[in-house]
Amino acid sequence: MVIKSSTIFFFTALILISFFILLILIDKKGGNYDFTKNLEKRISSAHFVYFMERDDKVDTVFQEEYFEWLLNQLKIEYNEKIVYYKLKTRKQIQEITGIEANACVYQQDSGSYAIYTILPIDNHECVHLVLGKNTGSPPQLFNEGAAVAYQAYLVDNKFIPSWNGDDFHILARDYYFNNNLPTIDSLLTNDSFWRIDPEITYPVTGSFIRYLIDTFGIDQFKEFVYISDFFDSDSTIRTNFHSVYNNKIDSAWNEWIGFIEQYSM
Repeated sequence: MVIKSSTIFFFTALILISFFILLILIDKKGGNYDFTKNLEKRISSAHFVYFMERDDKVDTVFQEEYFEWLLNQLKIEYNEKIVYYKLKTRKQIQEITGIEANACVYQQDSGSYAIYTILPIDNHECVHLVLGKNTGSPPQLFNEGAAVAYQAYLVDNKFIPSWNGDDFHILARDYYFNNNLPTIDSLLTNDSFWRIDPEITYPVTGSFIRYLIDTFGIDQFKEFVYISDFFDSDSTIRTNFHSVYNNKIDSAWNEWIGFIEQYSM
């Protein structure tokens, strides 16, 4: 069979075009955006190394004080410095990580994890990073719930956990009385968790996890996280919860509802 040179040229061109399209798609998924040339400002503190643009800033004093408080609350030692990339837009985060968010913890090429955020303080992602590195990442109900439970702000020189400044127990109570409280079944698996408005799921799960920790202690919660996996099924979550808390998660949920029903600031 004789293959014409024009045919060879056509297939060669097609392969090259496909290759360049693939490169573009990979770049848009994150990981290849060259952002470091814009992050010329570098600040180092006891627990963090910050990278940002020259005209940008981070509240390093708050971040250090909060981090010390967090480690004490979690009863965890953390000796590595955390890389904190302060960016300016959600688009930048998406171009780097492929994740559309105000902030996230993302694995770097080196294998270590860093915080990518548009926020001048980021307490939420610190919880994900520290808890995840030391005990693992549980399903979203517990993963995001823990991050909100320790998402604390300084009030009268004390760190007070809240959902962006609002008492998450009050928010959960109001959702309950207005018949907007999700069921425990709808929150157990990641797929169903993400089908609900995060302005509801985050404070609600933060309130529930805070209740568990305040009632039974951080050690039991860390034990549960340690034996859990992010992608655990409904039945596995129920089994693991019962093995650690000697109680069904449905019962614990109802006990928490009794708590928020009576809760006042």
